Amino acid sequence: MTDEDVNAAKQRLDNDLALLHQNNAIKFGEELFLEFRKRRWFTIEKFGACGTTLFASDFPAYQTTHLAVCSWDVPATEYRVR
Repeated sequence: MTDEDVNAAKQRLDNDLALLHQNNAIKFGEELFLEFRKRRWFTIEKFGACGTTLFASDFPAYQTTHLAVCSWDVPATEYRVR
């Protein structure tokens, strides 16, 4: 992916998230996930079962409140917000 592709994907994602409430999960394609990670756009945050602190563990997060996961069922350069 070029820098322009990655920045465009980030802008689309930011626009999509602005329309939704916090605490959404984002499934990233493998290549896009790696690009976001390389640019340090993820932080490590605690997420628990059913949005609570129950069984909380550290996971990658985007904008601190959105769980970020790499998924093979999403095309390599795309994302899905759930």
